[in-house]
Amino acid sequence: MAGVDRAEQLRRFGRSVLEGARSEQVRRLARQVNAVSYTSAREYAGRSLFELLQNGYDAHPRGRCDGQVHVLLDEEEGEWGTLYVANGGTPFTWRNVERVCELAQSSKAVGEGIGNKGVGFRSVLLISDAPEIFSADPDGPNGPELDGYCFRFAHRGDVEAFLGDEPNAHEVAAEFPPLQVPLPLDEVPTICRELAAEGHVTVVRLPLLNEAARAEVRLRLRELAEAKAPVMLFLDRLASLTLERRATGGEAAERWGLTRSEERFATTGTAGEQLAVSFATVDLGLSGTFLVARGSVEKERLNSALDEAVGLVF
Repeated sequence: MAGVDRAEQLRRFGRSVLEGARSEQVRRLARQVNAVSYTSAREYAGRSLFELLQNGYDAHPRGRCDGQVHVLLDEEEGEWGTLYVANGGTPFTWRNVERVCELAQSSKAVGEGIGNKGVGFRSVLLISDAPEIFSADPDGPNGPELDGYCFRFAHRGDVEAFLGDEPNAHEVAAEFPPLQVPLPLDEVPTICRELAAEGHVTVVRLPLLNEAARAEVRLRLRELAEAKAPVMLFLDRLASLTLERRATGGEAAERWGLTRSEERFATTGTAGEQLAVSFATVDLGLSGTFLVARGSVEKERLNSALDEAVGLVF
């Protein structure tokens, strides 16, 4: 599907969602979704950056270990700075577009990635009210172009403009839930193109809300970079995670390059039988080398352990 057709697909979908704003029944539901969206975002307070990192990780296929994620805070772009989170792996598909616009939905099967509830993305509402997504063509060769689904989300002004002269347009627009309506974007920003040239296939762009949002992103960048429990330890689909903060002149004020490589080895028990637990040495560069053990737990046993733990707490 050509890029212009993808843009039209986004427009048609956006218009179909906005049409619901003319229905009182849909508006009642929209008010509930609006409230839940911000409640969900507040429940994820302090986790916006980690949720975006999880989404970037999950875009890489299982069984691969050569993925890359780049998190970049450009403090000079926009009034309060702009955050970019770029990932390799698989570009946005139409299913991804639909799911990111639906509360508590996800295109990831349970066990396919870290996140599954599909609400983590709404945590960005605490730091940005105008997120944008730029992705490569999901049917193309994943070259250096972000020529697939590129879109922003409708804001209050878009809803008012759609409703036109309807007497309650302002009220309806104020109650319309965020991150529901994708609208196509024609221009790919310079930094997005720069990240695509490095091999990333999707870039989430977040113009920051205020000084508090910028301070929050600064803090979480440093936490990810300097965590005592290295963030890369269990991100086994990634080979690199770049964390960067740019300040005056676009130069890097802070930059951390985190790396990961893993070597698995077979182990046997005393009688020579294969153990149910596998082991690997994980080299995280300057963060050290670790021994990681993995094993599967039966669903019933896991649920029993969780029920017992909850009983002990309450």
